[in-house]
Amino acid sequence: INDTAPTEIYTLSLPDALPIYYQEAMDPLQQAVNLNSMDYTSAYRLGEVQARLGNYESAVGYLEQSMSSAPSRTVKYYNMGLVYGYLKRHDEAIRYFEMALNEKPGLASAYYNIGAMYQNSEQLESAMENYEKALNIDPNLEMASTNLEYLKGYLERRQEQQEKAREMTLEKTAPETPEDLFEPDAEEIGRASCRERVS
Repeated sequence: INDTAPTEIYTLSLPDALPIYYQEAMDPLQQAVNLNSMDYTSAYRLGEVQARLGNYESAVGYLEQSMSSAPSRTVKYYNMGLVYGYLKRHDEAIRYFEMALNEKPGLASAYYNIGAMYQNSEQLESAMENYEKALNIDPNLEMASTNLEYLKGYLERRQEQQEKAREMTLEKTAPETPEDLFEPDAEEIGRASCRERVS
């Protein structure tokens, strides 16, 4: 869709900080992960820091490494969905948001983000369904409401444009026929009859 409303995705759960602090946190976390590959907490935090710095491909590896640990799976799945969303890998993002919903079914923001992924993939009906699910859980989720209303209006405008185009096509293809097209004059009929008799 060329003129869709922006479909923001919710930000990572790591507390907001200045990029310099994320940069400073990266070396100790990297050392912890290098020393112990089973340090899932450090791997997870390193993945979040990488994502905050915009290094999404790198973030995926560390976040995946942390998936083996059970605590806070909902947050891990959710953040994996966010990172894949930033990478525009919509199908994978949807899969992780759905995994987060399996852990916590009432997570309105996961439905919103699934809707955003569908909208960015131009699967508008699926996007609308998920925005509606998000709003059923949290009626105050403004981004879901905004995007849902936008898509409804967009689809109505698109349908009107398609109907106008169809009408214009029908007008152009309708034959422009003179009134006497199907009524040849009597003289022509007479000549045709004579030719038939001669042959």
